[in-house]
Order: sequence, then C-alpha cells, then structure tokens
Amino acid sequence: LLANAADYETYWLSNHAQFGQWDFSISTLAQQTDHQYFSSQADGGTMHDEILVEQLAKVLAEPSKKKVIFLHFYGSHMNFSDRYPKTFETFRSNNRRLDEYDNSVVYSDYLQAQVLELVEEAGGQYAFFSDHGLGSPNGPLSLRHDVRTPPDIESLYVPFFFTGDVERDYQSDQPFSMFYFECFFSDWAG
Repeated sequence: LLANAADYETYWLSNHAQFGQWDFSISTLAQQTDHQYFSSQADGGTMHDEILVEQLAKVLAEPSKKKVIFLHFYGSHMNFSDRYPKTFETFRSNNRRLDEYDNSVVYSDYLQAQVLELVEEAGGQYAFFSDHGLGSPNGPLSLRHDVRTPPDIESLYVPFFFTGDVERDYQSDQPFSMFYFECFFSDWAG
C-alpha cells in the first residue's frame, strides 16, 4: 500500500503457490499489488527460484512509470534438497541435511547476484531480506522454523541487504529490526 500511495506500479512475483497451507496470508499482501505472478499452484512449489529471475527480467524490460517489484523466493525453505538444481550440490559430508541447507544457500547467493546485476542494469535499487530464520544447526530445532514462544534467538536472525542511498545512517555491522522496515522502505523509496 505504501508503494501504491507513492505512485509506483507494483508487482508481486512469487515462486510459492497462491493458495496453500502456509501461503494464504502472504497472498493477501500480493493481492494489494497491481500485478501478480505465481509460478506454482502446488503447495511446496515445484520450480527452482531461477523462475523469478526470468520473470524479473521480463518486468524490468516493460516500459512503465516507477516500479516496485516484490520477489517471493523459496530460498532455503525445507525441503532443502528441493530448492536447488543438482549442479549446485557443492557440499558433501556426513551431515546430509546441513549439506543440503548449505547447497540451497549457495544457489540463493548465485540468484541474488543475478538479481543485483539485472536491477543495476535497469538503474534500480534492491533490498533483500528473509521472512524468517532457522534454528541453529546444533540447537533443539536444528534448521527448522522455530515457532515456539519464545523462539531461539538465532532463528530470528535473517539476512538483510540493500543497494542505493538512504538518508538514515544504517550500519552494515549492526542489527536492524525488521519491525522498522516500513520506515526504512519509506525512506529508501523516497
């Protein structure tokens, strides 16, 4: 709504299903955008996240006024082995689950580099963050979404980075609460 009020044309590109056990509440956010794309109708997804990079390239090539494009990746959600092509099987040890998680991170990093390049070529800016973290690999909920009250603090840490200039002094080495994302986005998007 904030981007729409600022006269941006808004897009939601998702590799998640529009309707599913975990997707319905997010889909209500997506419906507030001008354009929506959902790659899958299957709960749990069937495609790798590269489909979103392809869709992003198409949207960036379309002439329009200012755009805000939301990319809803699967990233490193379980099942980790479903989240990357076999060519990204980099890690192989005695801990198969951790290896699969690490491989999904390698693939996600690869895709983020492609997105950054596309956005830079289009003269845009990019912000990335995960919707949740996972429990510590050595913790009680190893590499799982911790929905306990209170959750393991490590499961609340997520990656967050952005390009472009903002008036506030954000320190890359300091924690940033996503509780303040709306303020950050408003400042960042002008």
